[in-house]
Amino acid sequence: MFRGASRSNIINCYVTSSSEFHNVSAFVGIIENTTIKNSFWDLESTGVSFFAVDIVGDQNEIYNTLGLPAKEMKRVTIYEQRGWDFDNVWGINSNFNNGYPF
Repeated sequence: MFRGASRSNIINCYVTSSSEFHNVSAFVGIIENTTIKNSFWDLESTGVSFFAVDIVGDQNEIYNTLGLPAKEMKRVTIYEQRGWDFDNVWGINSNFNNGYPF
């Protein structure tokens, strides 16, 4: 999970790990003037159900960013439907990286 993002671009990203911090409640803590698109987090492994704790300002662009169950996070079509390039950039294999993209 990201603590906060200001004037950042988070594109084609995913999170599956849990946090060592208590009371983590979102994929991103605070965002300001940030673009987040085509990104995902594993609802089960992260224990996080919300996207952001606080969204500051009106210069944020957030789309195609979803929390998904682990089974869905391991389906290539989820990513391809949102423009991830599995021909040249990404790979996915149930026997590698616990089935998550690499």
